[in-house]
Amino acid sequence: MRVTVEQASLARALSQTTRVVAPQNTLPVLSGVELTAQGQSLHLYATDLTTALEADVPAEVSEPGHIVLPAGTLTDLIQRLPTALVDIAAETSAQAVIRYGRNQATIHGFAEDRLPEFAHLPRNAAVAVTIPGHVLAEVARQVLFACARDEARPILKGVAMELGEGRLVFAATDGSRLSQVWYAVPDHLEAPRQWVWPAKAVTEASRLTAGLDTVTLWMSPHVVQLETAGFRLTSRLLEGQYPEYQRVIPQQYVAECRVELSALRGAVERVNLIAQKDRSASLRIVHEPGMLELGTVSQDIGHAREVVECQSTGQPLDLLFNPHFIADVLKSLSSAEIVVEFAGTQSPARFREVGGSTYQHILLPLRQLV
Repeated sequence: MRVTVEQASLARALSQTTRVVAPQNTLPVLSGVELTAQGQSLHLYATDLTTALEADVPAEVSEPGHIVLPAGTLTDLIQRLPTALVDIAAETSAQAVIRYGRNQATIHGFAEDRLPEFAHLPRNAAVAVTIPGHVLAEVARQVLFACARDEARPILKGVAMELGEGRLVFAATDGSRLSQVWYAVPDHLEAPRQWVWPAKAVTEASRLTAGLDTVTLWMSPHVVQLETAGFRLTSRLLEGQYPEYQRVIPQQYVAECRVELSALRGAVERVNLIAQKDRSASLRIVHEPGMLELGTVSQDIGHAREVVECQSTGQPLDLLFNPHFIADVLKSLSSAEIVVEFAGTQSPARFREVGGSTYQHILLPLRQLV
C-alpha cells in the first residue's frame, strides 16, 4: 500500500474515527484503526464491536492495499506532523512507514489481522427519518446524563428512540430519573416503533452532526446508521424491552414554581460544595409561596442554606433530592426561566423550560421518614 494524503484531513478523520476505540480490549486488534487505500481515497475504519466509525479521506493512491495500525500511536503522530502532505507506505501488513518531508517514522501493525466488519445495512429494509442537524447534539445534552451507569439493567445504559404518530421521541432513565425530548416528524404517522441506542453511539453521532442542516438516520431491527460528509457511523442496537417510562410521569402537580435558571443553578452549585464530598448528603428543597429554600448538611464538612425567589402556586412542601441529580438537570436546561413542578413529598418532580418546550426531566425524591 502506498498513498499520499493531506496531513490536516487525515488528522481530522483519525481524531474522529478513533474515538470509538475502547481503552481496553479483549482482542488486541480492536485497539487499531484499519487503513485501506483504494480508488482516490484512504478509507479509515475503527470499531469496538458495538459501534463502528468509517471515514474517507481524499488521497493519491499509488498502490492499493490495507493495514491495521495502533489507533492511538498513529493519531498522535499524524496530528503532530509539520508538513502539509503525508506519505504512508506498507510493503506488508506488519508495519507502515510514515514519511513527512525528509523525515520518517515506522509503526508496527497487526500482521494479517483485520478488524471485524459490521453486516451491511440494506437501505430498502431500514426505516429512515430525516431530522435537523442540531437534534442529536440536543439529545446528547438533555438526555444522555440520565442513562444508567451500572450493569444491573443493560438496557437502561441506552437511549430509547421512538418514531411514529408524527413524533420522534428520545428518552433515558436509570430508574431514579427520566429525561425525555421529542421532535415533530410529520412524515411519520404510522404506529410507533422503538429502538434503543447505546449511549456511546449517541455521543459520537452528536459530534458528527453538529453544524449540519439535516441528517438521515437509518434503523433496522438490530442496527442504526447515519452518514455525513466523509463519515459513516454504524451501531448495534441494545436488545431487550425498554421500560414503559411514561407511567412515571405525573399527570397532576400540587405545586408549581417559575424560577430564574441562573439563580437556581448558582444556588445549587454553591450548596453542593458542601455535599459533593459526602455521598450520604442530600439536597433539601423547601417550597413556600414565592420562594425555594435549598439546604444541605454534612457532618464532616458543614452546612449551607440558600433562598431563591420564584413565582409559585400550590401547597408548601419539604423534599429531599440527590444533589448531583439536581445539578445535572439544571445543566441540561437553557431557557432564562424554568418551571419546577412537584407532585408531592414522595412523588416525582418535573423540570421543564418556559414556553413550548418539548423537553422534560422527571426526578424522584429521596425517601424520607414521615
